[in-house]
Amino acid sequence: RKRITDTRSIGMCELWLFDAEGGDGVQLTQTGTYPFPTEATFSNDGSAIYFSSTPWRFQYNRNPNHGIYDLHRMDLKTGEVIRLTAESGSAMRPAVRPGTGEIALVRRKGTDNVLDLFDPRNGSRRQIADGLEHDNQEGFALNGLYPHTAWTPNGKELVLWDDGAIWRIHAETGRRQAVPFTA
Repeated sequence: RKRITDTRSIGMCELWLFDAEGGDGVQLTQTGTYPFPTEATFSNDGSAIYFSSTPWRFQYNRNPNHGIYDLHRMDLKTGEVIRLTAESGSAMRPAVRPGTGEIALVRRKGTDNVLDLFDPRNGSRRQIADGLEHDNQEGFALNGLYPHTAWTPNGKELVLWDDGAIWRIHAETGRRQAVPFTA
């Protein structure tokens, strides 16, 4: 994600793809279409990326409960982008589940943040956790809308930060288990 500063100090962002071996990189999104793409992640087969974005430049008067950020899928071969969600509460921090391709998403529900499991093949979703920490939709989201999340390699649990701790959330039961650590 590359931040572009123009006449407004907040600027906009673009998604770029760089080869680990080096090179100039390939620009994936345009600021005119997706001014704030964020939290990009690859599909399981690497043929696409999923990312959250809003069609607007940053404004202080947006209501997150009406939806600001939507989930998009970009085919890396054709460049085609499809908006997968458009709803109240937005869709943030996509994490693709190994094996199934389902996507864990954080969204606002009233004054609460919840964790949903979204199936991009048919659009179905189910809530697997609630009471998550507040997101950053009202802010500039320069470092994303919610802290990074990751699936365990077997795809049974999602690991995320919440309430000052790191948690494992079971995808089928929603059961939370603290991950002990010291820092």
